[in-house]
Amino acid sequence: MNVLKNKRNDNKNNSYAKLMHDDFSQSFSQLRHYDTAYTSMMRFAFTGYTAVFGAVFTIYVDMHQDHSNISIFLATLMGVVTLMGLLVLATLVRNRIYYVTMARHLNDYRKFIIEKKPYGFTPCAEIYADPKKPAFFHFTSSHIVILHFVAFLNALATFTCFFFLKVETNFALNYTIPAVVFAVQIIGYVYVLARRDRKEKKNGT
Repeated sequence: MNVLKNKRNDNKNNSYAKLMHDDFSQSFSQLRHYDTAYTSMMRFAFTGYTAVFGAVFTIYVDMHQDHSNISIFLATLMGVVTLMGLLVLATLVRNRIYYVTMARHLNDYRKFIIEKKPYGFTPCAEIYADPKKPAFFHFTSSHIVILHFVAFLNALATFTCFFFLKVETNFALNYTIPAVVFAVQIIGYVYVLARRDRKEKKNGT
């Protein structure tokens, strides 16, 4: 009877072990996906902005004798680009949240294994095993640096938009509004990510 009971327990433990193994493998693949997606979106934003800025500059120079008619078109184009850039920024912020959540989930597994010390294994190398890390907002994170860069590109697009409208608007607005857009973006995603950190800390996770 005891033998049968032990066998059932072994089968149950093996099922749990397989589930944990599969979950760890799939979670790690998902983590790589989020990281790759982050760099891909950054590359897309940089390439797209470079192409648009180049095209706009070329059109503006080639049609220098008809600036009054082309300026409204270019300003509208840069306005649309700015809105798309804000959407890219929001997507990057959301991707950062997914990435950190998955990384912490994997750190839970690592912590569990290290504490159990299977086969007497004690890692000497510094390994990420803190389920409270990484932080959603960390100033030196490459993800956060990319967010700053995209925010700058969006502000530059806003500046370009108002540059083409300089005849119709106050000159000071050409510099004030892009600066405000840049600051609002940074304040926005810093607030969202830092708020997640405070929430997790409050919940003790």
